[in-house]
Amino acid sequence: MERWFASTGAATSTPVRVLYGVRRSDLLIYRATLDEAAKRFPDLGWQAYLEEGAGAGEHPGRLSVEAALGAAHATGAAGAATFYVSGPPAMLAVFQSGLGAAGVPPSRVRADAWD
Repeated sequence: MERWFASTGAATSTPVRVLYGVRRSDLLIYRATLDEAAKRFPDLGWQAYLEEGAGAGEHPGRLSVEAALGAAHATGAAGAATFYVSGPPAMLAVFQSGLGAAGVPPSRVRADAWD
């Protein structure tokens, strides 16, 4: 995971926000990894979105295009943000369409589909 943030092991100067959407808390399988990465890299932050049973520090409900746009805006770099989305094809279609409707060019949306 370290290579995602900085190839030299140093913190990046580009803010990175990971928005992690799942149905239930037990499906947050990368929670410990993200917590550790956030400690090591000051420019990395992450938020969990849970459809069922959100706890302290977790956002209730599905991850949305609006949440992704809000996270980009909060970094101060919304106009230059690149969005990396990963999930089932139906979810990716919603995000690609919604980001496009918000004016994000397709060149700034990277998608990884899985079932």
